[in-house]
Amino acid sequence: MVDQELVNYLKDGISRGYDSAFLKKQLLDAGWNVKDVDEAIAGLDSEKITTQGIKEGKKGFKWMKIAGIIGIIFFILEIVLAGYWLISTGGGLTDQGISIQNPSKFVVITISILFLIMLELYFFGFVRMGKKTESGLLKFSGIIFMLLPIVVAILGYIGYTTMNSVSNNMATAFTGAADLSEILSPIYTIFTVYIIFFVIYLIVQFLFSFGLMKIKEKVKFSLTSGIFHLVLAVATTLTVGLFAYIFIKLKGMSSEELFGLLMSGGGDLLSILSIIKIIGYVMIVVMPLATLFSSLALLNASKNFE
Repeated sequence: MVDQELVNYLKDGISRGYDSAFLKKQLLDAGWNVKDVDEAIAGLDSEKITTQGIKEGKKGFKWMKIAGIIGIIFFILEIVLAGYWLISTGGGLTDQGISIQNPSKFVVITISILFLIMLELYFFGFVRMGKKTESGLLKFSGIIFMLLPIVVAILGYIGYTTMNSVSNNMATAFTGAADLSEILSPIYTIFTVYIIFFVIYLIVQFLFSFGLMKIKEKVKFSLTSGIFHLVLAVATTLTVGLFAYIFIKLKGMSSEELFGLLMSGGGDLLSILSIIKIIGYVMIVVMPLATLFSSLALLNASKNFE
């Protein structure tokens, strides 16, 4: 006799967009007898239930598939840029930089808008994934990640204008016409804002990582993706902490001490910057892997739910 509890579970799962093979695996992993599960599947009116599942669970635009494809594009770009940086700069061990001709404002604006749209679509895919898998963590962190690029653009513009203003006033400090601490004050202010922003980003990054790992039974590659994102979150935490230490130390110095530090070539701060550089190498390796497995998770979720 077919177990009605199994039939109800299968009907509910199919109506949500899961296929019978996935539901069967879930039941077997939970300890159900394979014969009972097979009888329950065979006893379903497969055509009626499958049609209902397609209508209710797999309707609408395939946002997660689009997000996954965009993620693959990001992965390729990250590999190309990381390789180009390592080749052109010797891994950061030389003073040579990446040489790029100054593009026109139209090109910069066009690329920036296109990149922003792609980012929004990419993170919207995780919002959809969180909704389909009933993961509040993933849905919430995905929404916040959609807002962060806009905040980054605003903070980047403010930082750029602040640095230009400070650099124009540096000459007066070296001539003794102005106090160096006062000139650097705007940098301290914007850096404080940056630290607050990164703290918020880190909280969301940890939530995002845990959200991905939590749905490992529903979406392939989500566990691996979550682990790589967790490594990125830890590495970013260490980097922000070290920069915050440098910031606090510099802010507490007098003008004479700052001049002395500049004349000595950085002092013990150089060792801290070396640690930050090593962490940066780790992030260069981990970031493309996190993007790759996140994209694969999006494509698998699209296959299961869209």
